[in-house]
Amino acid sequence: MARFTPISIEESKIYVELIVSGLTQNQAAKHLGRSRKCLNESLNKYSLPLPKPEYASVKIEKRYDEYVKKTVTVKELSKQYDVSEIYVRKIFCQVSASRGSKDTVKDRMAARYQPVVDYLKKHGGYVKHALIAVGLNPGNDRRAKRYCREIGFPYEEYVYAFRTYGYWKSIPGPVRASTTKAETRHITCQCTLCGSIHQVDIVNMISGKSTKCFACGQDKGKSKVKCIETGKEFKTLAEWLRAIDMVPQRTTLVQRLRHDKRIEINGLNYRIITPRRRRS
Repeated sequence: MARFTPISIEESKIYVELIVSGLTQNQAAKHLGRSRKCLNESLNKYSLPLPKPEYASVKIEKRYDEYVKKTVTVKELSKQYDVSEIYVRKIFCQVSASRGSKDTVKDRMAARYQPVVDYLKKHGGYVKHALIAVGLNPGNDRRAKRYCREIGFPYEEYVYAFRTYGYWKSIPGPVRASTTKAETRHITCQCTLCGSIHQVDIVNMISGKSTKCFACGQDKGKSKVKCIETGKEFKTLAEWLRAIDMVPQRTTLVQRLRHDKRIEINGLNYRIITPRRRRS
């Protein structure tokens, strides 16, 4: 009956080196004429680390640069690692996608469509019109919109921006559909007389029905406001609202001033001066 010969530390080290060189545990054990179980127990006995096996996919990934330089072919790799050519090509596709391909696409998108974003920030309008203005194909509007969404640019808010209707100036902001008219939109506008911001019906502005905010429309450039304590006189209601820094409360203040003829703000009394109508 054959006796079992204990595995020495030198033999265990050779076992580790064989695994590191690329052999599997079974192949290394067969090369030494020992069982895999006994060799792994000897590693625990001598406190030697068991190296992790390097699978064929990992080895093929490391040969990607050689494949790019055309020093090795897919057929040669498939024979060397005993895998199919389709498997090798699949691994190379994954490596190609993970090696900066996404960054390259982002860089190309930024270089191509960032001028569109800059144009919209300055001039407003539709994405297709911006593409034409910067010399790009308007058929790429979907890609341009996707780029805008990726960088967080709200291109929808710039469709009607930077247009002038009377004393209204449209600015970037939310656009909401009208609840009464299906064909119209309410866009964000600023009154250039008093600086107030409103949502205004674009059809009314185009037709000329709306040219300024309610407070400035009530003024019509005729009413004046005078401070009783200081004697300072404001030529328009809009000028008075800007002076007292109460533009957001313009509607309430103008109505109170017209009804009571006098109003107190911050300890100062103001009264409205309206021109008298001539008798015919």
